[in-house]
Amino acid sequence: MAKRKTKTLYDELLERIELKAGNLTLMALIPEPVEVSYNEAYPTVVLTDSGTWPIPQEISVLQGDSQMFFRDGLSGIGHAPYLKGFTRGVAVVSLMLESAGRALLARAVDLVSEEVAAGDAELPPIEPYFRAELHKGAAQVLTETDTMNVMDLLAFNYGLWFAACVAIGPFPTPEQEDALTYLRAVIHYYSRFGVL
Repeated sequence: MAKRKTKTLYDELLERIELKAGNLTLMALIPEPVEVSYNEAYPTVVLTDSGTWPIPQEISVLQGDSQMFFRDGLSGIGHAPYLKGFTRGVAVVSLMLESAGRALLARAVDLVSEEVAAGDAELPPIEPYFRAELHKGAAQVLTETDTMNVMDLLAFNYGLWFAACVAIGPFPTPEQEDALTYLRAVIHYYSRFGVL
């Protein structure tokens, strides 16, 4: 008798997206899990004190330094429709960084945003070591968010974890663990709130 394959969270996400969105076009926002390699040097930046981070209910990414991250898809081709949510997720992480870290993050976004908006490129990949976190956030979004806003929130989740890859390496310090806990709370709140 053949052994039944255990269903993974990734398999469940495939099914949920099909049920929620009617197709799999949003799968670009849920990259496949891949094996993590620790042979590379991962850049990390300095986080501000966790006491300065706004609680999720009081986050305003519409003012201050985080505004430099905002981009919107212009053409509607390829990944362009995801750019709004993606850059707002990045902006949330920017609220946790000192000015040098925000500048590094801004360069990372500038390198891709123009081409993505024109439909000439895809969103930048998520490092393997945060794909599990991205999948958990996506599961919350697909469970909690209404169909009309699910694309923006999945893109927001993607941007959040992309920016976390820039700010936090694969071996988090206690302070960086606090940051991961904070980001989980942010996606939990926004997936229930449903609007960026």
